[in-house]
Amino acid sequence: MRKSTKRKKVQPKPSNNPPTEKESPSTRINPLENDSQDKKPQDNRNSTSSWIETHLLQNSQAKSDLVLSDIHIHSTSPQTTFILPTSRISINHGLATTLPLVGLQIWAGALVMSEYMIWKQHLFSGKGVLEVGAGTGLVSLVAGTRDVGAKKVIATDIHVGPDEDQEHTSAVGCKKGGSSGVLSLLKENAISNEETLGNGTVHVRELDLIDDTCPLFQWPIQRTACKSIDGKPHDFQFTKEDMDWFHDECSIIIGADIIYVDFVTFHLVKRLPVLLLKTQPQNSTSKKRKVESSLWESRVLYLALEKRVQFCKNECRVAIPAWEFLVRTIDAMNLDLEGRIQDDGEDMDGAFPDVRICMDAVDLQGMPQLFDYERNKELEIHRLYLSFP
Repeated sequence: MRKSTKRKKVQPKPSNNPPTEKESPSTRINPLENDSQDKKPQDNRNSTSSWIETHLLQNSQAKSDLVLSDIHIHSTSPQTTFILPTSRISINHGLATTLPLVGLQIWAGALVMSEYMIWKQHLFSGKGVLEVGAGTGLVSLVAGTRDVGAKKVIATDIHVGPDEDQEHTSAVGCKKGGSSGVLSLLKENAISNEETLGNGTVHVRELDLIDDTCPLFQWPIQRTACKSIDGKPHDFQFTKEDMDWFHDECSIIIGADIIYVDFVTFHLVKRLPVLLLKTQPQNSTSKKRKVESSLWESRVLYLALEKRVQFCKNECRVAIPAWEFLVRTIDAMNLDLEGRIQDDGEDMDGAFPDVRICMDAVDLQGMPQLFDYERNKELEIHRLYLSFP
């Protein structure tokens, strides 16, 4: 084994115009049904993600500027009901939030992802599904209905609430002076739609992409329960049973409209080599495999996003900053994988298989539109997976 040497890690070039707030999608939606029923907040925890605190400190406007999804422009109710072919999902959500709390709203990416799963039901039926950045939980809940038929779904997001932003608490559909964090709202929506779900169940867990201690991101593979990021036990921690399910049964990961902040995008791509790597089920009666790569297979990440176009003043050109940063980061990660370099610049573990991150655009032509919104050409779904050279 050759001696480990310190080498310079390839890093993607940051966007020249990092977004200061989530760019509003150009789509519009008239919710099929709006209900006036308000839900009482169930949780009162502060943010456990340091990047949010850093963002608020660096951007003085973050606490005063509200971001509104175009999906909610024509809505005055904090609850929307979505009609599916054989069922319906009712979602409690925010109407306007600051950037760290955009997960309390519904975005166009969640709608196109939901429609895709129903259209291509055979890809998801009977499968184990993990959602990253689930927000209100619409996509995870649709996956758990009989219209899609996922066997089990774990919906994840960071543990953040509007406690630090009491001035705008009422703007996110919460009682003034109260709080409804992202995970609390996600769990509330999962519980209120239990009767609609098919054989699958939807579980809510905390998952922060910047948490280096999370067993989901560890190599060699770990099956231990996750510790809460703030060190305090709560209902959203990954259990030992969850970890066994992820490694043995989860084959699909989904994410909708989570590519909008370069910092988060970088950490998502950073996790992909381990997150997408899955061991193949072993048959004790089968012959010993000669090819090491045959011991592994890849999970598939379906990523719904909107290519939001901006004019880049510094470069005097029309750009798609979030998308371009995603592509550059994947390219940089593949160079590291090819050079067998870890994130810290050290040599990669020799037991980790040779992999490459691949990304293909999904053809949405002919996909039925179930919801009343403008599905523009910038709304796309991409399929990410590992290849074994």
